[in-house]
Amino acid sequence: MMASTAVTTVAHMALASATMAAVFVFCDGSLFGYHPAALALGFVFLMGEGVIAAAVGKGRQRPLWINIHALLQGLAGAAVAGGITAIYLNKERLGKPHFATLHSRLGLAALALFLGIAMGGAVVKYLPGMGVVEMARRAHKQFGAVAFFMGVAVCINGLRLTNPASPVYKGTLSMAVGGLLLLAAAAVLLQLLLAPSSGPKMTKGRRAPKAD
Repeated sequence: MMASTAVTTVAHMALASATMAAVFVFCDGSLFGYHPAALALGFVFLMGEGVIAAAVGKGRQRPLWINIHALLQGLAGAAVAGGITAIYLNKERLGKPHFATLHSRLGLAALALFLGIAMGGAVVKYLPGMGVVEMARRAHKQFGAVAFFMGVAVCINGLRLTNPASPVYKGTLSMAVGGLLLLAAAAVLLQLLLAPSSGPKMTKGRRAPKAD
């Protein structure tokens, strides 16, 4: 338990550090600058914190943590939408084509996956009587983690670390942001691996007789 708590603390710090670094390096007040800042806020910090909330919320407090998880993911979606709007408007202003790069296509795929997971989460939360709820719960958990790591990958890809000639590339600063993003992803992965089960599952069979 102590190890899990320490990992949770490290994960919080790593997510915050990576996001603040991205905002500091890229958010220069230009329309384009809001794109990486908003995506880091949404895909990395808010989505990562949402994943952690769902992982650590156990026992009687789990309903509260699930509500926090849902709120964080909703805010993450809003931030990502804002970031995509910023880059869309910027490309319109410059007359550049939309979704013409690997980065933009990966981002679109990550957003589509996020929206699908959000709908699955709504099924789990608000339609618990449906027969597919257990399958939906497992899929929501597993693909939710995939969406987070995919979002981090989109952010790292956008740093253009392999293309120093790109105007987006900021040299050592870009490499530092990339390193912090990798650290954040690793910390969340470790948190997921150490997270205890959400509780005993119901098994089929007769109930134990009550004591007289």
